[in-house]
Amino acid sequence: MVSNIKSSNPFHLRTSLLVILVLLLIPIYVSTSPLTGTRDRVSGNTLSALSDTGYPAGYFYIEQNGVSHCVKPIIVTEEIESLWFSYYSSSMHTGMEEPYKSKVFFFYNRYTGSMGALFVHNIDATGTSNATCDMYFIDLPESSEVAVSDDPSHVHTGSTGRACGSPVELDIDCWPQGGWYWTSNTDGGAFYLPRAEWKFTIDHYWGGTDPITSWWFVSGGEDTTEIPLSMEVGDTLLLGHGFLQLLPFPDDSIWLDCIRTGTDTTISIIFQNCDETIDTLDVTGATHSNPNFFTTTASGLTPPGAYGVIEIIFVPAAPGIYVDTVMPVTNEPCGTTPIFIYANVYSHSIETVRLSEETLCDESNVVEICYTLEGDDAEIAAMISSNGGATWHYSGDDYFHTFQESEGNIGSNVLEGTHCFRWLMSEDMPGVESSSFKARVFDPNFEHCGVYGESALECLDSKAPEIAVECLDTMTKDDTLFWSVDDLFLVTDTCFLHFYGCGIDEEYVLTDNNLNWAPPRRCESCTLTISARDSFCNWQTEICEFLALTPDTLKLSLPYSMVYPGDTILIPLHYRVNQLLNTSGFECTISYDPGIITPLEFIIAGTPMDTWTYVDFDNSIDGLIAITGQGEYLDTDSILCYIKAEIPSTAPEGGFSNLAFSSAELNEEWVPVQTDDGFLIVMFVATEWLFDLVFNGDGFELNTTLTIGMSYYGSEGYEEGLDIISLPVTNSTNAWFPLDDPTTPHITKLSRDIRDIAEIPECWIIETSLSPGVVTWNPDFLPPGEFLLNNIIDLRTADHYFYEADEAIEICFNRPVPQEITYHLNEGWNMVSFPILPVCENLNNVFPTMLDDAYWYDPEGNSYTPTVLPERGKSFWIYSSVETAQRVAGIPVLGYSLNVYPGWNMIGSIMDTTSFSEIAFDPPASFIPPQYGYSPGGYVPVTEIIPTKGYWGLCDDRSTINVGF
Repeated sequence: MVSNIKSSNPFHLRTSLLVILVLLLIPIYVSTSPLTGTRDRVSGNTLSALSDTGYPAGYFYIEQNGVSHCVKPIIVTEEIESLWFSYYSSSMHTGMEEPYKSKVFFFYNRYTGSMGALFVHNIDATGTSNATCDMYFIDLPESSEVAVSDDPSHVHTGSTGRACGSPVELDIDCWPQGGWYWTSNTDGGAFYLPRAEWKFTIDHYWGGTDPITSWWFVSGGEDTTEIPLSMEVGDTLLLGHGFLQLLPFPDDSIWLDCIRTGTDTTISIIFQNCDETIDTLDVTGATHSNPNFFTTTASGLTPPGAYGVIEIIFVPAAPGIYVDTVMPVTNEPCGTTPIFIYANVYSHSIETVRLSEETLCDESNVVEICYTLEGDDAEIAAMISSNGGATWHYSGDDYFHTFQESEGNIGSNVLEGTHCFRWLMSEDMPGVESSSFKARVFDPNFEHCGVYGESALECLDSKAPEIAVECLDTMTKDDTLFWSVDDLFLVTDTCFLHFYGCGIDEEYVLTDNNLNWAPPRRCESCTLTISARDSFCNWQTEICEFLALTPDTLKLSLPYSMVYPGDTILIPLHYRVNQLLNTSGFECTISYDPGIITPLEFIIAGTPMDTWTYVDFDNSIDGLIAITGQGEYLDTDSILCYIKAEIPSTAPEGGFSNLAFSSAELNEEWVPVQTDDGFLIVMFVATEWLFDLVFNGDGFELNTTLTIGMSYYGSEGYEEGLDIISLPVTNSTNAWFPLDDPTTPHITKLSRDIRDIAEIPECWIIETSLSPGVVTWNPDFLPPGEFLLNNIIDLRTADHYFYEADEAIEICFNRPVPQEITYHLNEGWNMVSFPILPVCENLNNVFPTMLDDAYWYDPEGNSYTPTVLPERGKSFWIYSSVETAQRVAGIPVLGYSLNVYPGWNMIGSIMDTTSFSEIAFDPPASFIPPQYGYSPGGYVPVTEIIPTKGYWGLCDDRSTINVGF
């Protein structure tokens, strides 16, 4: 029989059809460190002879510039080589020819057994008399023969210096052997080579003005490939053939069982040097695919027919199945047969197996079996013995048939820790219980490795009662505690409760399972212990911790206010109590935005603080107000005090400030305080304004400035003294406001258009002609409000727009009543958008807990872009340092237009919840469902756009979306 073995390289090792090798069965020895004290023996498979009907014996290889390749011959498909070489029209056609290329390859005729080397150059259609090539073949095997020479009659003009002076093409009797010269047509030649070990070189010279551009070696087989060769002078090509083969039990695998983490395992692999000639095998080491295996020793030089050893150390880092592919490192240039090692490693152990029996001897009882699993999760099974371990009963056998499996405590995937399960013994088995009872808990996969634990049993009740208490997070006088106690021999007359902490120390002895308890004072961490015993005096205690609150509570709140720049206001601090409170001490701090609010003074006249013995107001720290006081009582609902403050005239219209309690404490925390933060919004003030837009058209020497604005005397018609007539075009950019005023029919174009300040929102149309261009503006000069160009571009976040010739540009201004909305931010990344546009220059002012910049995904550039500016229609990633609720005010976004691109786009929300199906695309396009939002657990598919949230949409084409319009 002929068999085949694969090496680690892409090519196979081959042996002669005439040679049959039979290897003895050679054992592979495995030993472990003294930690286990075991020694296992694993044997390999018997190896049959090597051969393949399609290839000659041994292997072929090439080398150039120190780089070697194992290669395959081209298989000749004709019985006679001359039919395959196909010499017609003085040309050689093997199917390998290509323009401007030279190629070398081995060939093998499976019909005749002939093998050799062949080379071809260029093709007729591209050969020129200038494209020359010289080749010299050096150290050809003595029995080589010329198989064919394309033009044997050609005179070798480069014969100068040859040993015999022969001008014949490819004359291998001369030195250098086979000197060969090619000029103008498809030339080539071939040698027959012996079935022996040999190597020879090809020296080459390229020339001409239309030269060969590349040189290749062609490797045959099903995966025929071309290997690029260097054409530099002096980079000779070495071609070789050999027989040396390392055959260390192919298709064999080594299985190692019962390996414990923390042990070092030694594996000795014995191999034989099977060689058709007399080559000596040099095994210097081995490579591994798994870093937990490494070679410590190798055999070194091994003569033909002799055996050698590779010694490998396995050091498992963690449990599991380990696989290693071992590849010996040898002087055999075309690879060796890999050896596969599999190791089953465990790291767990079963400790402290213990039994507790609820019983009156010789009567029905319950045996609880507990154990501790250390290490990784495992499969757990159990057995019972009533005779000290002489015989064992599995679950379901004999009197062990009432064994109760408990999920997570026995069976598959049991986790590390202490686990328990029960065996129910019935009344018809008196006398079964015994002090000779033993329980075995084991892993069935590794029981043979000693992974189990055993324990003995005595006839007693060692199990304490089980106590379950419904622990509350917060407890007041109206709350009830519930608990339960379970035991076969429970003493029902007593249960002991102990409350302590924060100066509380109260004990109760009860027979009931509930208690209404009124905390005597507030306690941030009050502790309750519930203790119970059974008739064998086994005690159990459960502990519960909670926040204890007295019935006295104080609620503080700050107002929601609308103000204008320059206002002076009184900010009331409201309070509410549910009964008369003794306010021996009061403290609170309130944070605010100093750019919106300037505190002036503290007013207590006419308030409950007016009668207190001590009151202090401190606003020395910018952005923080501290109020402290000492007094006697607070009664029902009232205003505790006022904070007089000024809204600076420079406060941004549409801006906002949170009025937030940073802390609040009554009577040194003994009375709980609840707080409601306030919020303040700066309203818009109607003011007159002008704003310039500069138009720069292609090919015009002068720019054109158009001015929009609002005045108490403006209108949509022509107002003399306010509006300015557009002058005739000379060498200036052609842009104007079109005018249709029946009162001034002769005026049709304006360069300044002032509208009525009372008419908001307001839109201007600008027309252009003659050429495209760019319009620019300075966002810093915009008055408060919302400015949109063509319903897409926000003039506050851009400073230019490229327009087309004869385009109508629309600019709309709006200054709606500011509104507020609340963002619920999770700790970490959040995907947000702006259904209102806050008046700010930095998102860090909007989200104080935000770290670093916000990030927007640019769909056109396929990259994330950092930003600090809020924009309509877009969504952003922000990272919050804590989970928080943040109120934000600004201009409400009722709709927007946004350019979208093929691929993923981040889109935002408007003030109202809307559906993705309601989005309009111009030109037609669509979002490929589903769309995605983001939550702390990851992306979730959605169908609606909810205010403040951001979303991903996968668009199938470039378009503009309209949301809300």
